[in-house]
Amino acid sequence: MNSLRLTRLITGIPKVYLNLIKTRSTMILINSKYSTQIINKNTHKEEKRKNLFLKRVKKFENLGSMQPIIEKFGILWLNSFEKRLENNQKFTIITNKIRISEDNAAEIEEYLWEEFMNSKVNIYHMHISLIEYFSSNATINQDACLIFLNRTFEAWWKQQLNRIKRNVSKYSCHLMRNCTDNSCLCFIDPLLVEKAFNLALAKMFLLISLNKIYKFEDHFSNLRPHIETYLDGATHYNRIKLVNELKLNDMYRIDYENALIPLMIEDKYNLVEEMIVSNEKTLYAFVDVCNRLCSGNTNFKKIADHYNMKKTQNFSGNKVAKYAINWLRKLKKAHLAHTMYPGIIFQLKLNQLRFLTNARYTQSELTSFNGWTELIIDLIGDNKDLIHQLFMEIINYHKDVLVGMFFAEKYGYEYIHKLPSSAKELFLSNMELIRPQYEIKITQLRESDKYKFYWPVELKNESLEFIDSIDQFKNMLDYFEKNQPEVIGLDCEWKPAFGTEDLIDDEELKIKIQRPDTLQIATRGKVFVVDSRFLVDQLEEVDIDRFGNLVLFSEKIIKLGYDFDQDSKKLFHSFPKFKHVFSEFSDHVINVNQVISDFEKKYPLFTGMDQSKPVKTKGLSKLTECVFGKPLDKSECMSNWQNRPLRNDQIRYASLDAYVLIEIHDFLQKRIKELNIEYDYVSRSSYL
Repeated sequence: MNSLRLTRLITGIPKVYLNLIKTRSTMILINSKYSTQIINKNTHKEEKRKNLFLKRVKKFENLGSMQPIIEKFGILWLNSFEKRLENNQKFTIITNKIRISEDNAAEIEEYLWEEFMNSKVNIYHMHISLIEYFSSNATINQDACLIFLNRTFEAWWKQQLNRIKRNVSKYSCHLMRNCTDNSCLCFIDPLLVEKAFNLALAKMFLLISLNKIYKFEDHFSNLRPHIETYLDGATHYNRIKLVNELKLNDMYRIDYENALIPLMIEDKYNLVEEMIVSNEKTLYAFVDVCNRLCSGNTNFKKIADHYNMKKTQNFSGNKVAKYAINWLRKLKKAHLAHTMYPGIIFQLKLNQLRFLTNARYTQSELTSFNGWTELIIDLIGDNKDLIHQLFMEIINYHKDVLVGMFFAEKYGYEYIHKLPSSAKELFLSNMELIRPQYEIKITQLRESDKYKFYWPVELKNESLEFIDSIDQFKNMLDYFEKNQPEVIGLDCEWKPAFGTEDLIDDEELKIKIQRPDTLQIATRGKVFVVDSRFLVDQLEEVDIDRFGNLVLFSEKIIKLGYDFDQDSKKLFHSFPKFKHVFSEFSDHVINVNQVISDFEKKYPLFTGMDQSKPVKTKGLSKLTECVFGKPLDKSECMSNWQNRPLRNDQIRYASLDAYVLIEIHDFLQKRIKELNIEYDYVSRSSYL
């Protein structure tokens, strides 16, 4: 029997359509929902033809595989009406409707959804035809309409996918027995895939969405000529986007540096994110580029000039390093930075160094010389590049020859000779003048804050105790058991965080890093500064339980804090046994700052002040000044609290923050009596 006649007999397709198929060399697949249904005004005939097709397929089931017939002639997939569809009245109504309402996204999407759901033609064909129409219509907002169209179609497609697959299996299992689901793609014509791919190349923002639907990577052999032609003339950005989306990284070389750097120069990190978010290989390539940019003393302006572009503010080592490390965190690979990305680590530390030096000269009240130098020395270690940058910051930018001499004594005077000529001349010309009084001047720097008057002056050093041994800890518990204080002040201190605490490859150490370095517990007669980082690992369980019962969770003690929520979260990592209690612990600590804020809104708190103007009490030091006339000494705020032993100045500073809370509490109680009001902030915030 003639193969053309056999195909016609089996499918019931008119001869005129089979002749059309005969001229095409590419196999065309059958429509998933409507099978071989042909556009015809007589829908009854269409339904009859479909049923006849199914019967004949069943009748000829035992004839053997029909794959050769399919390969030779194919099955009509409604592409015969492709040209007619553009002139179809319904199609014109759809496009006109969308053009009229292009500014109304909701209306567009609702209308398209309805058309997709009720379509009597091949839905994929309609999808591509609409894309072609919008892409060539200059009278509408093309990109906006294409985005709405594709978003709506993709939503419809995802919802209908299972139904489509069921229909494919139901109507066409006999014809497609040699095809896999992936290769058949729900009976989407490979020519239509090719058309969709070319549209995606013309509108790259459609690539990801169209690839989800038409599975371009599964048609690589057919699309390869189009891919290679496009890649030859594509921008670096589009080249990466196409290669990533089709998973062709192993086949085509990508110049990541020339692709990514121009985007970073223009501060287009949103486009960078588009390229790296879906492909881990590209992400690591991006981090490598960032690492090279951050290595050494990179001149970012020269790099921008190399690309004939204007440098933006965010094209800097600081921005590049932070962006790279954030992506490593998302991959949970931040701990690799120290070993694999030294340039990024250098830049992060350089940012910290600049922050610390700037704080020294702009916020001296927060940085004692001793505490500041401890942090600097701990930060730079023996890194010669960071040491050089330290001298650049201190001498070249801040013109501080005395502090420059201090670090030159430690690291060597050879770093002075590496400075710019003007900075080197400044240092050498002033060094000889300072040299005779160098020791005196350094001593003055170390003790400068001691000559200022801070509150409170009556707290004696003999009343302060640093708890860093098991015996001392037990003695502290005995003190609480014996004296049973009615009120305590709580506070924590920890080393300033610079955003690099998680760059380690030890999960147990990561947890310990989140601990506070000290826990201060103040009573009226004594203040304990507990080593909450190292000592807690040595304590026995019975001592920890006793500490919880006598101090932290005692219902007999009023507990005071200042913005204690963060302290409580950190304290949990020192005493994980109390996890179930710490979830609510901060609710039972009276936040003095909240009490003051609430009190000021209702009653005059401070005498001798204009009550019509709000008193600025933000910060414990400022509040102390409003209450007692003098601020707290905050000079040790920025110091290394992980050093052991702590300096006496650190212990006193830590103690005062907790002790002054009791004094403020007493002030509030006294003020409530003076005003003769009922204001009970204790019972609302405690276990009582």
